[in-house]
Amino acid sequence: MLQDATEMVCKSIIPAEISENSTPIFSNNQQTDTIKSVMNKELNYIIECSLQQIPIDYRMVFTLREINGLNVNETADILNISESNVKTRLNRAKAIVLLGILTIFAAAIMPNNN
Repeated sequence: MLQDATEMVCKSIIPAEISENSTPIFSNNQQTDTIKSVMNKELNYIIECSLQQIPIDYRMVFTLREINGLNVNETADILNISESNVKTRLNRAKAIVLLGILTIFAAAIMPNNN
């Protein structure tokens, strides 16, 4: 009697769609996804910190172009600057952000000389 009840409960809990190709809940893929998610959050934080260090004029262009996805003409119209100025500011902003990211990573990798 107990065995019949157990089988009935198990049959009602285990979905019929589970097959040989189903991915287990605790698989390596999920761990990889978790690691990627954590790394993306850390990288986003580092980029945000780097963005806070650049001048506001460059940050506005970077945000409009790279984050909001506006084109050069739209960005120039919004900021009331020339298209060539948008391109120049964007390149300078990218260089400053890259330098900030490299500085943070270098500090994390290099041993402290104190």
